[in-house]
Amino acid sequence: MLTSKLLVLIVVLALGIGYAVGYYFGKQDGVTKGILVSPIFLRKESLKEGYCVLCTEDKSSKDCRERIKRCRSNDIDYI
Repeated sequence: MLTSKLLVLIVVLALGIGYAVGYYFGKQDGVTKGILVSPIFLRKESLKEGYCVLCTEDKSSKDCRERIKRCRSNDIDYI
C-alpha cells in the first residue's frame, strides 16, 4: 500500500516537473519565433492593405518612404 502511494507520488511529481520544463522552453521558443515572424507578417499586411499598418500612413508618402530606406540601410531609430 505504501509503495503504490509512493509510486503515484513519484509519477505525479515527474509529470509536474516535465510540464514546468516544457512550459518554460516552449515559451522561450514561442517568443523567439514571434520576434522572427512579426516583421514578415507586418510587411505582408501592409502590402495587402496598401498602407502602413503601424502608423496608418500611405506607403507612397514621402515620410513613409524615408523610414523604409532607413530600415533597409540598418539605420533604425524608429519605425
